[in-house]
Amino acid sequence: MSIQEQMKLDMTKNLAVLLMEDYPDLTMEQALSSVLNSDTYQRLQNNAAHLFYQSPRYVYAYFKHEMETGKMEYTQKTLTTLEYDKIIDMLAECASTEGARSRARALG
Repeated sequence: MSIQEQMKLDMTKNLAVLLMEDYPDLTMEQALSSVLNSDTYQRLQNNAAHLFYQSPRYVYAYFKHEMETGKMEYTQKTLTTLEYDKIIDMLAECASTEGARSRARALG
């Protein structure tokens, strides 16, 4: 499993947990079903959107808006302000070896 796939799985789990925090009567199965059947989840699976690099609470804000309004509102401005390139650079700077830095940069 790639790092990106693992990050997507972690984000999916975190979105379900955050949903359960907001709605304590939901079971994990119900929360996961809500996430997996959302437009947010579909966008999370899109590697070009890079949502899996964002914080769970950031993505959850979009998911919650989708749940409340029934629609997703990702504008082009939103997608370009995710600052994916900066995140990759920060990750590369934190790497302790040249090989790790190269792998981090390859994610972009």
